[in-house]
Amino acid sequence: MRRIVIAFAACATLLSSACTPKIVKVDMDPGRLAAIGATDARLRCGYRLGDVVDMRPAGDRAGGLGFRMFAFEDAPAVVRSSLHNVGFSDAPDARAVEVRLMRLYMNQVNVTKIPVVVYEVQVDGLAPQLIRSQLPNMNWNGSEDEAYRGYGRALEGANRQLVEKLNLACN
Repeated sequence: MRRIVIAFAACATLLSSACTPKIVKVDMDPGRLAAIGATDARLRCGYRLGDVVDMRPAGDRAGGLGFRMFAFEDAPAVVRSSLHNVGFSDAPDARAVEVRLMRLYMNQVNVTKIPVVVYEVQVDGLAPQLIRSQLPNMNWNGSEDEAYRGYGRALEGANRQLVEKLNLACN
């Protein structure tokens, strides 16, 4: 009887390990993402992009999709690159905009992927404001390309909100 129990336990262990999926870590390519996250929104007056600081509690980890876990080694560079084309000035007398990256991740719930980007933005030392882009969408196949498009749309949404908020103060 004892041999049967041991054999059963061994078979159960082998079967369960055979069904365990392999999780793949994907280091995100900032250049590829910046091209996807571009927005056509433009600043109407002079702002200068100051520091972009990474404040994400999970470090470089950025959630997952399917059997892929994503990481952004230099997330502030990704945000800076995605904001590059909205019209920030290099003029030292332009109003300074500081961006703190609070969240940049992908969540998956059943067949829905939810990319999230959260900035804390401070203009000329005034009270900080939160910008949050959360754009749920259907998860078709959990591919890397699909994740890039999701992160790109979330970045584009956050950047568009930032530009709209900054343009409100233009005279």
